[in-house]
Amino acid sequence: MSAKDEYYRWWALGGGYILGSHDNTVVTIEAPLTSDQWIDVLGRRNDAEFNAALNKIGWVGISFGGTYYWGHGVNMLSGKATFELLDYRVE
Repeated sequence: MSAKDEYYRWWALGGGYILGSHDNTVVTIEAPLTSDQWIDVLGRRNDAEFNAALNKIGWVGISFGGTYYWGHGVNMLSGKATFELLDYRVE
């Protein structure tokens, strides 16, 4: 880990979905690659660092989580659920 580690991971602000809110429907989530739509791992915006990260992308992924911990998984209080990813694109 380095002092700049916070700028190696970014989360889209508009990429959220509340599980169960649209059961049995297809949900499309889009996240424009503009600095105003993304925060670093510490929850802060930084235009210069985000744009620098776009110029040296190593990995792109999806994470699942809740509340303010987007990459920490999901949980159900009861029952069961199925998640199916139909398409994933970075353009």
